[in-house]
This record gives sequence, C-alpha cells and structure tokens, in this order.
Amino acid sequence: MSFAYAASTMSAAAASADSEVTVWIDSMAPRGVTANRNAIINVTQRKPWLRLNLVSGSLQVEAVVDVGMYMRASDGSWRYMVIPDYLYVPNAKVELYPVRTAFEKLGHR
Repeated sequence: MSFAYAASTMSAAAASADSEVTVWIDSMAPRGVTANRNAIINVTQRKPWLRLNLVSGSLQVEAVVDVGMYMRASDGSWRYMVIPDYLYVPNAKVELYPVRTAFEKLGHR
C-alpha cells in the first residue's frame, strides 16, 4: 500500500509483513502516525482520548503504540527499528515518520 500526500518519503516495511509502505517524513511531528496494524509490536495505551485535528476534520486515535519496521539504509541494506510513541489511527490516509522523536529516543534520523 502506498500513499502520496507530501514531498519527502522513504520506504519501510512493517515488521510482521513483507509489503513495502511509503512513509511520509514529518520533521516537526512529536509522534508518528500509522494506520497499519501489522506495524504495531506493542500497545502502550489503549483509547487515549486523543484526536488528530486536520484541515479536513479530525480523526480518533485508537492507541499509542510502538512500531517496528525495516528501514532501507543509504547503502541499500535493511535495518530493523522500533520507534515508540506512534499514534495508531485506523482511518489515517498517510503514514508519518517522526524524525524528531526517532532522533531524540533512538539517535536515528
């Protein structure tokens, strides 16, 4: 599944599935957003009473989760990463990668 809504993208594959997904890089996002249930490896909070407010309306956040994914490195190899504090939003139309959170918590950009 691929989405096309922003200028910067990267390829990633969910830990429990071999399909490649286009992930939009959001350098200002405090948390990532996923609608991909296969990427969830741990649920840290169910029904957190959060909503994402968008230009087109708002979406309910179903859970705060840890996401596991393989990221393609610049040398073409795949590296597995677990990124905490993602928002699971089943109705989201894009997958967002939180550069700031990944760097602060994992040292990855």
